[in-house]
Amino acid sequence: LSEDDGATTPAPARTSAQAAMTELVTQEDAPPLRILYADDHENNRLVVTTMLGAMGWSCDTANDGAEAVERVRAGDYDLVLMDVQMPVMDGVDATRAIRSLNSEAARTPIVALTANTLETQLRRYRAAGMQDCLAKPIAMAELMRTVVAWAAPRDDEDGTDVSLSA
Repeated sequence: LSEDDGATTPAPARTSAQAAMTELVTQEDAPPLRILYADDHENNRLVVTTMLGAMGWSCDTANDGAEAVERVRAGDYDLVLMDVQMPVMDGVDATRAIRSLNSEAARTPIVALTANTLETQLRRYRAAGMQDCLAKPIAMAELMRTVVAWAAPRDDEDGTDVSLSA
């Protein structure tokens, strides 16, 4: 509750994302999240890794989709943030390749980070196996909410539920 000129008004309710973020960030004994960010633009990688690092989260990077697939295959990531338009292998094909891995890594949540967010494009990302999409340019608060939502332990059976809007 807050006081405003002697009147008592209810404090704004915390959203579930805010509560989850607070819980995740304040778990001192929990290992930091391991995140992979694939993007062919060095400045984008620098901005995102700086934002994630400010939260104490470990972020590896990949320069293209093929490198992302190899890192996911070899690593143990809580979340993959994937640019869509990259050389060598784009983010959609990289997501398909990750989903086809014959290991637990195939279940790693993948979030698209792209300026391409038309409905037809979102359907394409969903069909490839991406769980969510953040529009570029990325706001830090939205990035944090998305990381917390997808990197948190999942209760679903196969890890492939999709929240991209239909």
